[in-house]
Amino acid sequence: MGAYLNVLETVYDEPTVDEPEALLGRGTSGLVGPVLPAKLFNAVFDAAIDTALATGTINPFVGMARDAGGNIGAYYIDGLRRNIENFRYGTDPIGDDTNMLDRASQASKQYGWVITCKQGALRVSSWKWYSKMRFVGCGSSLTTGTRVIQLTGASGPLVTLDNGPVINVEVRGIGFDANLANGPQIGLMWQAKPVAPDNNGGLWWSRLDDVAVRGFRLGIWSRGGSDGLTPNQFIFATGVRVWRVGDATELELATGLLMTGQHGQIVWDGACEFDGPGGIRKGVNVQVRPEFTTDEAELGYWDWLGATAPTLIAGAWSPGYVDFRPGSTMQNAKMAIVFYKAGINRVGAWTENVDRSYVFRGNARSNIITGALATNGSLDWTIELESGCTLHIAGLKVQGEFGLLFSAGNANQGVTGLETVHRLADMQAATTGLTRQRGTPTAGTLAADGNTFLAVNSTTTPITYIESWLTWNVELVLRAYDSDVPFGPGGNIAMPLDAAGNEIGLLVLHKGELMTLVRDDFAGHKFRIKAIVRIPKLAAAAPAAGQWAIGEFVVNSAPVIDANGAYVKQWNRVTNWTSAANNNALLVDWFPEVAFTASFAHA
Repeated sequence: MGAYLNVLETVYDEPTVDEPEALLGRGTSGLVGPVLPAKLFNAVFDAAIDTALATGTINPFVGMARDAGGNIGAYYIDGLRRNIENFRYGTDPIGDDTNMLDRASQASKQYGWVITCKQGALRVSSWKWYSKMRFVGCGSSLTTGTRVIQLTGASGPLVTLDNGPVINVEVRGIGFDANLANGPQIGLMWQAKPVAPDNNGGLWWSRLDDVAVRGFRLGIWSRGGSDGLTPNQFIFATGVRVWRVGDATELELATGLLMTGQHGQIVWDGACEFDGPGGIRKGVNVQVRPEFTTDEAELGYWDWLGATAPTLIAGAWSPGYVDFRPGSTMQNAKMAIVFYKAGINRVGAWTENVDRSYVFRGNARSNIITGALATNGSLDWTIELESGCTLHIAGLKVQGEFGLLFSAGNANQGVTGLETVHRLADMQAATTGLTRQRGTPTAGTLAADGNTFLAVNSTTTPITYIESWLTWNVELVLRAYDSDVPFGPGGNIAMPLDAAGNEIGLLVLHKGELMTLVRDDFAGHKFRIKAIVRIPKLAAAAPAAGQWAIGEFVVNSAPVIDANGAYVKQWNRVTNWTSAANNNALLVDWFPEVAFTASFAHA
């Protein structure tokens, strides 16, 4: 700073500069103004530029453009902001803003300046984002805003990240546009790149506001790592709008936002939009899935619908704690959003004009739909839930045309919160696969997972333990699906008590019967029977097969009255069934109960 003050003293022939007004120019009316006199600024610039250029260090004076009158600092704003034109050098190629943009980005990182951008287009080969850089454009409008476009002939993503953790980035009011002459493109590539010694990397603690991404095969690829050290995390996006490529030949492959690898605490606010060309149901708006082994250069040949899906890294991390808040929109696509092997994410997006709104595949678990709206679309189904996936719904409204509300795999592991789904129409035949059917329990254990209703197949091994994700006071309803289902003591099921106050040794649900249980948090945390719905048993003879427990009875459906007015009213079970033998013998396991007609009874 001393060198700069020496220049000031020389310019003004004064020993000191005592008054702030001495540094301010005066307008034609004599008023003190905010612009430094050209004589002063030119002198300061000339005194500093040679050394700065030789060292390659960007400082507050180097790089400031000259206006039409040859004056330095025509774009100087204030102590915290700089116009991007300050960083244009006379040696920069005409029509190529790459170097100017990179100088401004590095200066913003070094000094904390906010770089302001003019209206119109900045044409670059690529733009690398650095830690602490802050850019503000004139808005993301295609016609009146600030646009960043890739130069014709350039390759690779339009935006990339610096190595290591890239932190505290802020980008506002800028649009990013594809150059269709370059073929299929990636727009913003946030690929985490580790650096020693900690081997950390990724985009952290950053914010996007009023950002548009237009016309790319892949609009934004948020690409975290799979080592636990290179996440993209703590990112807040509001007013981010991604419009996928409009070329009909590209639509099937196009994705608006792709999130792969480790993520955490990512918020796409309600003002965000992920969209395809109007009225066309092709491509995918958003995908959340593990990281790939395939490089981005092959992106243009991937079929995101699964025919030639990229190879996943073995044991790859998947995004978690990603929040698409209610009011964010996803429109005009084959699939609005796909979660693949990704869990603990939340989606409240409003979908429209899509074949499938919310798709969960590859053991995607513990995801949440909340405050969501699916309208005028979902021609295939609103929610697709593959086998092995789980889902909680905390508010979903469906209106307009759609096919099935749910398409669930036969082995999906539970959907909760279905009572919060609202559709102002009959739900008959609107779902498939939600009612779960369980086969023969293993070693007496019934795996209910997150289900609240299960159709249980017959078994010869009494169920003694229910494995469930349900917490206390939540009901679990079991239905004997195709035949008898026995239950016994010794596990976490509180069996009914006999006359002596002891647990009974066997309880059998017969085909079609229901039992409602509720878990308590007393000692043992047992499932206690709340209610059993029995179906009357009628037969013309005592049962010769089946599983039966003490105390059950079968009503005689064809009684024969003898000469004394006596008949068999019913057969009562006096022993428990065992799997070791078919114990259904009359006068051993079954005893008849005799009754008399009324006339003989009063004789």
